[in-house]
Amino acid sequence: MAEAQYLLIPVGILDRPAARRLVEEVEYLLKKGYEQVEINGERLFPVLSEGLAELSRAAQEELRDHQANIHFFDLHPESATRFLLHGWRVDRRRTALGEATEAELAEEDAGLVVDCEQCGATFRVPTEGDYACPSCGATFHADERGVISYYES
Repeated sequence: MAEAQYLLIPVGILDRPAARRLVEEVEYLLKKGYEQVEINGERLFPVLSEGLAELSRAAQEELRDHQANIHFFDLHPESATRFLLHGWRVDRRRTALGEATEAELAEEDAGLVVDCEQCGATFRVPTEGDYACPSCGATFHADERGVISYYES
């Protein structure tokens, strides 16, 4: 029998109240028997720290016992970077809600330190991949050796 799947497409800012509503919607879907919830994050922008804190708290306290797959996909590049900076594992603009707990246990000094050539901001990325500067939005690729290649705007 196939897994029951549901697609959510939130639009707008992810602040604490929006994150709370999203968690409540996911809880409702899980109670209705859905085993996989996919959240399209392409139009979920901007993502605020308070919203990510609420999602992390919910993943640890409310959604931890559910046997379900809950994923964000197609995250806006700046939003994906914000998820990364808050300890979430992001792979190709995709992350799982329950992975925040595991990522928070990782060492703080893991990953690559990046100095944005566009605005001078310094931040950390966990591994190779495509990212956006959280300050100015400049997009770049970091390879496994830490070499940064900027994309033209």
